[in-house]
Amino acid sequence: MATKILRPESERDAWQVQRFQREVRLASSIGHPNVVELYDVAEEDGTHYIGMEYLPGSLSSLDRP
Repeated sequence: MATKILRPESERDAWQVQRFQREVRLASSIGHPNVVELYDVAEEDGTHYIGMEYLPGSLSSLDRP
């Protein structure tokens, strides 16, 4: 599992928190093999995070035409 955490400085910005939450809603509404699966979304002690499917590698390692 991979974890995406909202940066501490962004936690103080309501717009950034709303954007993070919107990303969660949109990503969880997509069911496609090319989109990572979300496992958990939570906020604990003021820290927002997403638990998601881990995919090894990086975008820079992909072959491009």
